[in-house]
Amino acid sequence: MADSKSFQFESVTKLGALKSVHKFWINDVSESVKVYTVFLLIGIPFALILIPLLGIQFSLGIILFFMLISGIMPLFNLRFTKFPSVALYENGFVYYDPKNVKEIAWSDIETIWGQQRYPFPKYRGYLNFPNAYIIYTTDGSIIKLGSGFARFDALAKNIFQKSSPIIFSRYWQKIQSGQRVSFDVFEVDRNALYFGASLPTVWQNVRHASSNSINIYVQLKDRSYPLAVRFSSIPNPLVFCELVNKLSGNNP
Repeated sequence: MADSKSFQFESVTKLGALKSVHKFWINDVSESVKVYTVFLLIGIPFALILIPLLGIQFSLGIILFFMLISGIMPLFNLRFTKFPSVALYENGFVYYDPKNVKEIAWSDIETIWGQQRYPFPKYRGYLNFPNAYIIYTTDGSIIKLGSGFARFDALAKNIFQKSSPIIFSRYWQKIQSGQRVSFDVFEVDRNALYFGASLPTVWQNVRHASSNSINIYVQLKDRSYPLAVRFSSIPNPLVFCELVNKLSGNNP
């Protein structure tokens, strides 16, 4: 394993050419809000106690002092904390943090789950978009990537696009050997699509599967409205859609 203290992304050779580096940056004010809240909860009662003794001007000064300190502390934290970074390569990616360096080839990725980490994602016009992803590798490692990384949408899109064909091939081999593969609420085999406790739907009755940033849709021939689940509620959602379309012989 590489030494994380002296690690340089350019030193990685087995993953091919370096494409981009995505450093972690704070685009969420939640931590600052927490710090402000804690300091104000301490400062305001303290100032109210002192008003009868020291007067209102001095007490307001104490409140302003606590607000100033609570604003400086996040900046101090940003200056001295070493945040993780991710680098994309032709054949994989590297996850770096001050304690660890993980070199992940696209073939090492087993499962990708979307995750709704925050209730109100920043810079989006809708809710329920996965603003974090959990990546499970074939050796049991778990890597969490969130929207705090620079150009996070491009980072997530690249990881999905590069790893999905390999994961698809792995699932396709299992299906062709007679196995049933699971996508949490969905299951797939050579004969049918299975959804929750519903009866299996043979592939002749499946029109197609599609996805957007929010939902996965499976359109059936005997239903006017599709089966719909959140994009973040099933593993490997792009692989699922591709398998359904191939097994049903249809495309959206």
